[in-house]
Amino acid sequence: MKKENNIITKKEQEILRLTTPLKFVDSSLYDIDGNQVKLTESLTKLECNLEPAKGILDDKEILKYSPDSQKASIIRINNNIANMNDFKKAYYPVIGKIILYYIMWIMLIVPIIFLNNNIIILIFIALLLLPAYKIRKIIKVRRAIKLDKIKTYMNSKNNEYSNINPKFIEYERQILKLKQEFSYKKNKATELIEKRFAPPQITYDKFISTVENVDKVFVSESETALDMLRYSNEYSEDMDEQIKVRIKTLKLLSKQIDELTNELLITMSKDTNSDETIKNLIDQMDKLIDSVKEYK
Repeated sequence: MKKENNIITKKEQEILRLTTPLKFVDSSLYDIDGNQVKLTESLTKLECNLEPAKGILDDKEILKYSPDSQKASIIRINNNIANMNDFKKAYYPVIGKIILYYIMWIMLIVPIIFLNNNIIILIFIALLLLPAYKIRKIIKVRRAIKLDKIKTYMNSKNNEYSNINPKFIEYERQILKLKQEFSYKKNKATELIEKRFAPPQITYDKFISTVENVDKVFVSESETALDMLRYSNEYSEDMDEQIKVRIKTLKLLSKQIDELTNELLITMSKDTNSDETIKNLIDQMDKLIDSVKEYK
């Protein structure tokens, strides 16, 4: 059986997940992968921020694609570029747990004293000091954030992320979504060609070759567009237009694969030997590939 060739990487899939709007179904929120997203409740508001998966994105990518996440706040705190919102997001849940810990400690210490067991009492006194390191760290971070020089440094350090044009993120999301869809469609089209025209027929070789060429052009166009978005220093109308053209090309390539797949399904269900429509679609795909190459 032919191994599936996914053109979207694990990292790109994660970026797509983080940048795609959440879906609201039956009073719950879900990400693009169908995972339920937890709501974070504070004293003043209810928040819902996607957290990046562990070990996929580096710190810079997390700050770019998931700037409102708790992980991003922790990164800014560790690099001394945080503000009070970061402090609240990173440490308010921890503070809540510490408060709950001490409430439970107070509730248990009273009956422990009545047991009159010195060893157990000493253990509970030691437990009283257990969160001390975390409390000290929280106080230290809170004081650092209040310093004006930290705020000034934060503004200059975060400049590269605050200046990111929202269009860039949206274009990148669109391209990654198209890559994800195309990868699936291309694999299905290949499977249908193998069923419809068993190798080593000449027709099979021709059709598979064209689909592979479409795949190569799609990958080339998508990677070029992504590189333009990721490495560009500033927004320009010219680059914006080039990105739009490439997105349009990607949609056309994806549509051609769709039409080929549908026609293959129709001819199989009708049990007909007429391959003229399929051949015409393949010719159209070849012409589209040539036009893309000429545009370059």
